[in-house]
Amino acid sequence: MPCSVHRARGLAGFSLIELRVVVAVLGLLAALLTPFLWKGIALAQEAACKANLRSWGIGMLAYAAEHQGFLPHPDGHEREVRGTDKGEHGWMDVVPPYLEERPWRDYPDGRKPTRGIWQCPGARPIPGGHYNYSPERQGYFSYAMNSYLAHDF
Repeated sequence: MPCSVHRARGLAGFSLIELRVVVAVLGLLAALLTPFLWKGIALAQEAACKANLRSWGIGMLAYAAEHQGFLPHPDGHEREVRGTDKGEHGWMDVVPPYLEERPWRDYPDGRKPTRGIWQCPGARPIPGGHYNYSPERQGYFSYAMNSYLAHDF
């Protein structure tokens, strides 16, 4: 009979101390690996951001190829004077069709895109930032055009 009691205690499982040691080791591993996980996420976001910038560059060059070598104006004053574009809209409206995207102006407020070529994955509006628009309501994109490129030399 003592043998059967000993056998039942042996199959009971982990003791409380063994369980605590396992939890402590898992916690330590998680603490050591977390910085590497965040670094991997940051590198992936950086790669996606670079790919978006490359796409915008290709779109700008495609626009220039069809508009006598001129890049779009960043401020909405288009090249209607030179006869290469019609209407008033900036680069964020004339370049996306070359990238198989809708122009920014075609998205209604509150339904602006939040992914894809419009935003670097790591970019966020600054909470309480002083914007001349509402990023939460009107949307935002995290890329800009160098306005010096728009000069007609």
